[in-house]
Amino acid sequence: MQIECRNLSYIYGQNTPFEKVALDNINISIESGIITGLIGHTGSGKSTLALLICGLLRPTSGSIFMGGEEVYKAEKINNKKQRGVKKSNRKSSEKMKFKAGIIFQYPEYQLFEETVYKDIAYGPTNMGLSKQEIDAKVREAAEFAGIPENLFEASPFELSGGQRRRAAIAGIIAMDPPILILDEPAAGLDPRGRGEILGGLCEYQKITKKTMIMISHSMEDMAKYADKVHVLKNAESYLYGTVDEIFSKADELKEAGLDVPQITNLFLELDRRGLKVNRNVYNLEKAKDEIVRLLGGNG
Repeated sequence: MQIECRNLSYIYGQNTPFEKVALDNINISIESGIITGLIGHTGSGKSTLALLICGLLRPTSGSIFMGGEEVYKAEKINNKKQRGVKKSNRKSSEKMKFKAGIIFQYPEYQLFEETVYKDIAYGPTNMGLSKQEIDAKVREAAEFAGIPENLFEASPFELSGGQRRRAAIAGIIAMDPPILILDEPAAGLDPRGRGEILGGLCEYQKITKKTMIMISHSMEDMAKYADKVHVLKNAESYLYGTVDEIFSKADELKEAGLDVPQITNLFLELDRRGLKVNRNVYNLEKAKDEIVRLLGGNG
């Protein structure tokens, strides 16, 4: 499902001394069926944009389209039309319901039910599905997330930290939203755990062809998993392109308060020292290919 944001703005604490512009007239398109990375320095508006797409915030101005349908249009509320606007907003919320699921940092904090099964089933139950449909969704999501059936009747709070995180992720997957947003869901994990969580979610995307938005401060994660990347800078859209195109613009990224993957910095430094290398190397696979090329194909 394609997402389009037109003239989208959001202001926290509007008309107060604490007013802060989080997004300023954003016009971006997020393609259907691919993994789109969303990067920017702290405070650039990444998480705010995710919350707007999920319907957890409403724009100060502008519109959001999903699959070509306008699901939310910001409207000025005045006394004469207040009832009509409220009714319109309710309809917009209904349109957005279940279209986008978001996995936050430390998603295990979202667990609250008595058993793992009930926690995973919470979303599908609220969607009004039959018991048979709920059971199928729970089992499929649990399998994707790596939750074995023998844990279904366990309390979520008896699980290990990694298992709790997987259970929480399964709860989002079980709702089968066409749009899945990852807001640093592997935060705090060691490299192995990070790879398992992000790798599993991206494999799920490849199988289901869902629209996935990945928010991360890790340029290595973007280089490894994303198909295309949006860069936000100071609440505005700054750069957009393929991973190749974005990471070839090291100077522009640094201007936005970001860096390139460590492996890219290595090849940039080799280039500065006079070695004729490809500057656009951003993962180990590309680095290996470039080293083999430099050695004359005798790797």
